[in-house]
Amino acid sequence: MTGYIVKRLVLAVPVLLGVVTLVFFVMRVVPGDIARNLAGDNATVAQVDQLRHSLGLDKPVAVQYVTYIGKLARGDLGRSVYSRRSVAQELRSAFPRTVVLAVVALSIATVIGVSLGVLAASRPQTMFDYAGMGFAAISLAFPNFVLALVLVYVFAVKFGWLPASGKMDVKHLILPVTTIALRESAVTFRLTRATMLDAMHGDYVRTAWAKGLSERLVLMRHALRNALLPIVTLVGLQLGFTLGGAVIIESIFAYPGVGNLIVSSINQRDYAIVQGGVLVLAVFFVLINLTVDLSYSLIDPRVKHG
Repeated sequence: MTGYIVKRLVLAVPVLLGVVTLVFFVMRVVPGDIARNLAGDNATVAQVDQLRHSLGLDKPVAVQYVTYIGKLARGDLGRSVYSRRSVAQELRSAFPRTVVLAVVALSIATVIGVSLGVLAASRPQTMFDYAGMGFAAISLAFPNFVLALVLVYVFAVKFGWLPASGKMDVKHLILPVTTIALRESAVTFRLTRATMLDAMHGDYVRTAWAKGLSERLVLMRHALRNALLPIVTLVGLQLGFTLGGAVIIESIFAYPGVGNLIVSSINQRDYAIVQGGVLVLAVFFVLINLTVDLSYSLIDPRVKHG
């Protein structure tokens, strides 16, 4: 097991280096001049050039890249040119908020999706099955940003029941969490239903029925347990994509997470924040995938890593 973990972590290094390299060079070709933004519209050309020199932006891009990789190897993510705080400090305050948003939303989505999926699979071609499929179809028909705007209009603008944006507390979490949970629960429901229907036709399930076990035991201990591997894989991927894809949701709701921080930094051409934020998200995505893979052997002892 230890050898497998080490191997996966070593293989993740070139992936993360590729992410860092891609973001570094993309940010350098994005239109806009960070030195001009910092200096202001009334600054002279000499002042802008002096500022660009102090930031090291007058050096060739290749030299800037090597310098950045060298600092990164020492654990230095850089410093924001606007707040003058280190990237680590900026991410330390923003990233936990994104984690809370993603974990709460996916926890709700998983409970709803798995529960409805098991219920629909245990009663196929019934009202419960059709209602679940209808819910999934409607939820998946709307992109997240459209659903977010609809929820803002109805619950924040029209009725004024909930705040549309702002700080992190329970009220401000409701709309972004609902936006993410509705769509992800629909995806989880469809996969759970499909895997459960397949498991329900297994010999082990027929044997469990023949033994006279209760429906709850048959569904939870035999069918669902054997259907868990693809569901766990999906939930892990959803968590990774939600952490990385929270950019849109956090921007719409002005939620002070890492996604919103990255978007504002892109607009300001704050290279260090963007590069550091994307790198941290990539690291967590790799760790989440590794955790999901390791959980397989806990769910099914027949799965061996090596």
